[in-house]
Amino acid sequence: MRIRWVWAACGALSLGCGSHDDTGLFGTRPTGACSSAPCVGANACAGHQECGSDGTLGACRCDSAEASGGQANATDAAGTGEINRPATGGTPGSGGASGGGGGAAIDSGSPGKDPPAPAPCPAGQYKGKLSGTYVSGFSRADVGATIDFSVDSSGPVTGSYKGPNGAAATLSGTLDCSTGELSVNIQSGSYSLSPLPGTASFDGTISGRYSRDSSAFVDGTWTIEEPGSSLNGGTGTWVQQ
Repeated sequence: MRIRWVWAACGALSLGCGSHDDTGLFGTRPTGACSSAPCVGANACAGHQECGSDGTLGACRCDSAEASGGQANATDAAGTGEINRPATGGTPGSGGASGGGGGAAIDSGSPGKDPPAPAPCPAGQYKGKLSGTYVSGFSRADVGATIDFSVDSSGPVTGSYKGPNGAAATLSGTLDCSTGELSVNIQSGSYSLSPLPGTASFDGTISGRYSRDSSAFVDGTWTIEEPGSSLNGGTGTWVQQ
């Protein structure tokens, strides 16, 4: 009867019997039962707290599969409460490492090189001798003429032509400084028809090529015609003197 009264008093007076874990009337009281509880982890994950053997709830554990991945590795930066989250595309479990790689680096290219400087023209004074048959009326003879011309540093060519019977003409043309090609016109030419009275007029062309290997004009040719006469004139070669 006395024992029943004590337990009844315990229940009526709330003396700490049953589920309390402090000391009651009969020494250490039995530990009460607890159950897991929902919680929010340090990285804002949904989780739960499990009941320990001592009847208290333990640390919050994330329920998400990412708990062991990239977001679970987010940490409070220096205790500021700010969570470092992985960049989008980060590999789970890599501590938030960025996935997919960044944009390709832009190659600005190698520094451009200046184009090679154009070849300088062989400026200077030149002489040449023409050879080849020249027809004038009933006469056929070697042209026996010479040319004297100058080349400007930018390519223009000017000069004179001289031959038998007072033959004379002016030269005007160009030299392609890059290729060395010479192109010259024989202009306003004339010579005496002696012993007959009067003069004959002529014009023509002179061509050649400047060789940088030999520093001279090579492959020289000439052509002369007399206006109004398809028979007079001639062609041949010339060499630099």
